[in-house]
Amino acid sequence: MSSYTLLVRLLQEQCVVDGSIKPNKDVPSDSLQNPSDPDASYDGHKGKGYQTQVMETYSPDKDRLSLITHVVTEPAHTSDASALIPAIADTKKRQLKPEEVLADSLYGGDANCEKAKERGGSCTITGYGQREYERNHPY
Repeated sequence: MSSYTLLVRLLQEQCVVDGSIKPNKDVPSDSLQNPSDPDASYDGHKGKGYQTQVMETYSPDKDRLSLITHVVTEPAHTSDASALIPAIADTKKRQLKPEEVLADSLYGGDANCEKAKERGGSCTITGYGQREYERNHPY
């Protein structure tokens, strides 16, 4: 995309025709944040840029290694709810599928639990300010 096209996109998404800047609530999170990096986006909690989804192994046994088994970088506005099933599928494809997944509440939800149920295993979803609960849905 040319510099001019990116600048036009930025002005359309973040400015009003009279030259004033749109209020934050009127600017979509997937709007152009920086003409020199058109793939970056915005999230109210994370700010401008990207986020990275990481899955790693864990064992309370100190003799076992903790290894990163999945990494994907995506625009900041991408919902964490859409990251769990692709991460499990990726690790399964490479024969690294976990026996149990421990994840924050944003990765949970009925749709993910139903999809996870089809794949076999256990999934523990926790949340800030919520008591931890375990869902024994196969993934």
